[in-house]
Amino acid sequence: MKKLFRALFKTKQPESVERSPEEICGIVPSAMSDTEISERLAKLYKRYNKAITSLDADLRAEAKVMLDAIADCRYNHGKRVAQEEE
Repeated sequence: MKKLFRALFKTKQPESVERSPEEICGIVPSAMSDTEISERLAKLYKRYNKAITSLDADLRAEAKVMLDAIADCRYNHGKRVAQEEE
């Protein structure tokens, strides 16, 4: 499982480049349906929620970053869906 997480983070940007939660999670709101976004976030949450309890400190740190990004995406996605329903 460690290899999977490491592979996902091999394409890290330099620390000076700030990425949006959507970029971190691989979500393109303009090209993805609400269902696709929800499914992607659920899949990522399941994967990284397991990693947060790892004994490897680096893996835990990566999982925390991802879980924070997932939470932000869920919040933003929920706001977008609510606006469309109005």
